[in-house]
Amino acid sequence: MAQIIIDKFVDHLPIYRQIERYKRDGVKLSSSTINGWQDAVCNLLEPLYQTLKHRVLSQGYLQVDETPIQVLEKIGVRKKGKISRWDKLMAYLKDGALEIDNNPAENAIRPIALGRKNCLFAGSTRGAHRAAMIYSFMATCKKHDVNPFEWLKKVLEIIPDHKANRLHELLPQNLEL
Repeated sequence: MAQIIIDKFVDHLPIYRQIERYKRDGVKLSSSTINGWQDAVCNLLEPLYQTLKHRVLSQGYLQVDETPIQVLEKIGVRKKGKISRWDKLMAYLKDGALEIDNNPAENAIRPIALGRKNCLFAGSTRGAHRAAMIYSFMATCKKHDVNPFEWLKKVLEIIPDHKANRLHELLPQNLEL
Protein backbone atom coordinates (compact mmCIF):
# COMPACT_ATOMS: atom_id res chain seq x y z
CA MET A 1 0.00 0.00 0.00
CA ALA A 2 2.82 2.39 0.83
CA GLN A 3 4.33 1.96 -2.63
CA ILE A 4 1.06 2.79 -4.38
CA ILE A 5 0.65 5.97 -2.30
CA ILE A 6 4.26 7.04 -2.90
CA ASP A 7 3.99 6.31 -6.64
CA LYS A 8 0.87 8.47 -6.85
CA PHE A 9 1.74 11.41 -4.59
CA VAL A 10 5.54 11.60 -4.73
CA ASP A 11 6.39 10.18 -8.15
CA HIS A 12 3.12 11.44 -9.71
CA LEU A 13 2.21 8.13 -11.32
CA PRO A 14 -1.57 8.02 -11.77
CA ILE A 15 -3.45 4.93 -10.63
CA TYR A 16 -4.32 3.84 -14.17
CA ARG A 17 -0.60 3.78 -15.04
CA GLN A 18 0.19 1.82 -11.90
CA ILE A 19 -2.49 -0.71 -12.85
CA GLU A 20 -0.86 -1.10 -16.26
CA ARG A 21 2.59 -1.54 -14.69
CA TYR A 22 1.32 -4.23 -12.30
CA LYS A 23 -0.51 -5.90 -15.19
CA ARG A 24 2.79 -6.19 -17.11
CA ASP A 25 4.19 -7.97 -14.06
CA GLY A 26 1.26 -10.40 -14.02
CA VAL A 27 -0.60 -8.75 -11.13
CA LYS A 28 -4.18 -7.85 -11.94
CA LEU A 29 -5.59 -5.03 -9.84
CA SER A 30 -8.72 -3.01 -10.40
CA SER A 31 -8.97 0.69 -9.70
CA SER A 32 -11.70 -0.06 -7.15
CA THR A 33 -9.29 -2.33 -5.26
CA ILE A 34 -6.58 0.32 -5.20
CA ASN A 35 -9.09 3.00 -4.23
CA GLY A 36 -10.24 0.78 -1.37
CA TRP A 37 -6.64 0.41 -0.22
CA GLN A 38 -6.12 4.17 -0.41
CA ASP A 39 -9.28 4.72 1.64
CA ALA A 40 -8.00 2.28 4.28
CA VAL A 41 -4.62 4.05 4.42
CA CYS A 42 -6.23 7.47 4.69
CA ASN A 43 -8.58 6.27 7.43
CA LEU A 44 -5.56 5.06 9.41
CA LEU A 45 -3.67 8.30 8.81
CA GLU A 46 -6.52 10.75 9.52
CA PRO A 47 -5.84 11.06 13.29
CA LEU A 48 -2.12 11.54 12.57
CA TYR A 49 -3.00 14.20 9.99
CA GLN A 50 -5.11 16.02 12.56
CA THR A 51 -2.09 15.94 14.90
CA LEU A 52 0.16 17.37 12.16
CA LYS A 53 -2.43 19.99 11.23
CA HIS A 54 -2.86 21.08 14.86
CA ARG A 55 0.90 21.43 15.33
CA VAL A 56 1.37 23.38 12.10
CA LEU A 57 -1.56 25.72 12.67
CA SER A 58 -0.50 26.44 16.25
CA GLN A 59 2.70 28.06 14.98
CA GLY A 60 2.62 31.81 14.85
CA TYR A 61 3.75 32.31 11.27
CA LEU A 62 3.34 30.07 8.24
CA GLN A 63 4.40 30.33 4.63
CA VAL A 64 2.11 28.27 2.45
CA ASP A 65 0.93 27.92 -1.10
CA GLU A 66 -2.86 27.91 -1.16
CA THR A 67 -3.29 26.84 -4.77
CA PRO A 68 -6.69 25.15 -4.89
CA ILE A 69 -7.43 21.82 -6.51
CA GLN A 70 -10.62 21.69 -8.50
CA VAL A 71 -13.29 19.29 -7.31
CA LEU A 72 -15.81 17.65 -9.59
CA GLU A 73 -19.25 17.69 -8.04
CA LYS A 74 -21.84 14.98 -8.77
CA ILE A 75 -23.15 16.88 -11.80
CA GLY A 76 -19.60 17.11 -13.14
CA VAL A 77 -19.19 20.85 -12.61
CA ARG A 78 -15.91 22.24 -11.33
CA LYS A 79 -16.03 24.05 -8.01
CA LYS A 80 -13.29 26.49 -7.12
CA GLY A 81 -13.17 28.59 -4.00
CA LYS A 82 -11.63 32.03 -3.67
CA ILE A 83 -10.44 33.51 -0.42
CA SER A 84 -9.82 37.20 0.03
CA ARG A 85 -6.20 37.80 0.95
CA TRP A 86 -6.45 41.54 1.56
CA ASP A 87 -6.34 41.20 5.37
CA LYS A 88 -3.27 39.01 5.11
CA LEU A 89 -1.57 41.52 2.84
CA MET A 90 -2.31 44.27 5.33
CA ALA A 91 -0.81 42.13 8.12
CA TYR A 92 2.48 42.14 6.19
CA LEU A 93 2.60 45.91 6.42
CA LYS A 94 2.10 45.80 10.20
CA ASP A 95 4.53 42.99 11.11
CA GLY A 96 8.19 43.29 10.15
CA ALA A 97 8.81 39.58 10.82
CA LEU A 98 6.65 38.56 7.87
CA GLU A 99 8.26 37.77 4.52
CA ILE A 100 7.12 39.63 1.41
CA ASP A 101 6.82 36.43 -0.61
CA ASN A 102 6.47 32.72 -0.10
CA ASN A 103 9.21 31.54 -2.46
CA PRO A 104 10.49 28.88 -0.02
CA ALA A 105 7.00 27.41 0.21
CA GLU A 106 6.53 27.56 -3.55
CA ASN A 107 9.84 25.81 -4.12
CA ALA A 108 8.85 23.10 -1.66
CA ILE A 109 5.57 22.37 -3.45
CA ARG A 110 6.87 22.65 -7.02
CA PRO A 111 6.86 18.84 -7.44
CA ILE A 112 3.18 18.81 -6.49
CA ALA A 113 2.45 20.95 -9.56
CA LEU A 114 3.64 18.03 -11.68
CA GLY A 115 1.20 15.79 -9.85
CA ARG A 116 -1.63 18.24 -10.54
CA LYS A 117 -0.93 17.94 -14.27
CA ASN A 118 -1.39 14.18 -14.03
CA CYS A 119 -4.58 14.54 -11.99
CA LEU A 120 -6.55 17.62 -12.99
CA PHE A 121 -9.44 17.13 -10.61
CA ALA A 122 -10.27 15.45 -7.35
CA GLY A 123 -13.33 13.28 -7.76
CA SER A 124 -14.89 14.61 -4.58
CA THR A 125 -14.33 16.97 -1.68
CA ARG A 126 -13.32 13.92 0.36
CA GLY A 127 -10.77 12.97 -2.31
CA ALA A 128 -9.34 16.50 -2.28
CA HIS A 129 -9.05 16.36 1.52
CA ARG A 130 -7.24 13.05 1.35
CA ALA A 131 -4.87 14.33 -1.33
CA ALA A 132 -4.11 17.34 0.86
CA MET A 133 -3.44 15.00 3.77
CA ILE A 134 -0.99 12.83 1.83
CA TYR A 135 0.72 15.85 0.22
CA SER A 136 1.12 17.37 3.70
CA PHE A 137 2.85 14.26 4.99
CA MET A 138 5.06 14.02 1.91
CA ALA A 139 6.06 17.70 2.14
CA THR A 140 6.89 17.19 5.83
CA CYS A 141 9.07 14.21 4.91
CA LYS A 142 10.85 16.30 2.30
CA LYS A 143 11.38 19.22 4.70
CA HIS A 144 12.97 16.93 7.28
CA ASP A 145 14.94 14.82 4.76
CA VAL A 146 12.93 11.68 5.57
CA ASN A 147 12.47 8.93 2.99
CA PRO A 148 8.68 9.09 2.40
CA PHE A 149 8.34 5.41 1.49
CA GLU A 150 10.24 4.22 4.57
CA TRP A 151 8.26 6.60 6.79
CA LEU A 152 4.86 5.60 5.40
CA LYS A 153 5.68 1.89 5.47
CA LYS A 154 6.73 2.05 9.12
CA VAL A 155 3.75 4.21 10.13
CA LEU A 156 1.29 1.82 8.47
CA GLU A 157 2.89 -1.07 10.36
CA ILE A 158 2.71 0.55 13.81
CA ILE A 159 -0.15 3.06 13.82
CA PRO A 160 -2.95 0.53 14.49
CA ASP A 161 -1.46 -0.25 17.92
CA HIS A 162 -0.05 3.20 18.70
CA LYS A 163 -1.57 5.21 21.54
CA ALA A 164 -3.70 8.11 20.31
CA ASN A 165 -2.21 10.55 22.82
CA ARG A 166 1.27 9.82 21.44
CA LEU A 167 0.57 10.18 17.72
CA HIS A 168 3.04 13.08 17.49
CA GLU A 169 5.78 10.43 17.82
CA LEU A 170 4.82 9.15 14.35
CA LEU A 171 5.22 12.47 12.53
CA PRO A 172 8.02 12.35 9.94
CA GLN A 173 10.30 14.65 11.94
CA ASN A 174 9.92 12.51 15.08
CA LEU A 175 9.84 8.87 13.94
CA GLU A 176 13.04 6.82 14.16
CA LEU A 177 13.49 4.88 10.93
